[in-house]
Amino acid sequence: MTGRPDDAFLKACTGLEGGGAASGSTCGVVSAGVLSLACAAEPDLLRGGFAAERVVMEQAGQYVRWFGENYGSCLCRDRIGIDFCTKTGQMRYLLPGDKVLRCLVHIRGAMRYLYTNRFSREPEDRDREKEPSGSEAPEPFHCARAVLEGVRQQTGIGNPRLERMAFVMDGGFAFSGGACGAMAGALMAVNLVLGLPIRQMTYRETVAGFVREHVNLLRKNPVDSLEPLAVGGKLLADFYEIAGGIECRAITGRLFSDWNTFQNYMAGAPPCAGLIEAVVRRTSEEIRFLEKRRASLPGHSRGF
Repeated sequence: MTGRPDDAFLKACTGLEGGGAASGSTCGVVSAGVLSLACAAEPDLLRGGFAAERVVMEQAGQYVRWFGENYGSCLCRDRIGIDFCTKTGQMRYLLPGDKVLRCLVHIRGAMRYLYTNRFSREPEDRDREKEPSGSEAPEPFHCARAVLEGVRQQTGIGNPRLERMAFVMDGGFAFSGGACGAMAGALMAVNLVLGLPIRQMTYRETVAGFVREHVNLLRKNPVDSLEPLAVGGKLLADFYEIAGGIECRAITGRLFSDWNTFQNYMAGAPPCAGLIEAVVRRTSEEIRFLEKRRASLPGHSRGF
């Protein structure tokens, strides 16, 4: 609907499945929705910089609140009530089918919301009037963007468009307190290497990739470790050990009400600064290792 398809961007987002590598955190429908809102506003973002980012964050926050109010929660684990890392959890997700159907219904509802409230109209004048001039505030700090930029600088793996749009992940996705933006940035960086190239895949390849990923969730030592959920799970385990949690509200001990409260917090040299450095270092190490292994295995040349 944006008219600007980007296969690499889409590939990076495949790692947000199941709340982020099947962790049960922020629902993939929520994360995809806020990123879609940023993509829709790309022309404004290129012209208006961080002033326009504030407007998009308000729109993203409205979407996240709408989703939570209509579907009970923005967290995957709360919405469907299962653990993807257990056999019973995966079986219950697939059978008798009500859990899968619920996800499909929520995807349909989210698409309708996004089309009605953003893609079918131009930004309203009152939205544009909210934009302050770029000189009124210092350049903001964005967690996921910082990780993505840091990984690109250390490994050469990156996507400028994804980095621009990643600001919507601040404060646990539009200040909702969900999945940490730094964690999401790490998962997306890895999926620029391993993510599923969905537009180029056949139906059979898509199903095979889905089965491989979900079987590996049940294995302590996956047979095929060069796939998104297996690698994402390792990163999440390391992240949890460093941060003590995977959600922004748990890591910071607070919820952010708006752009200013979040930026004031980040400007105060919070523990997050050290966390982001550690995440960039660990993710870069993993990507360099994956690139070496993938280069030696022709079967992984397409990234799955």
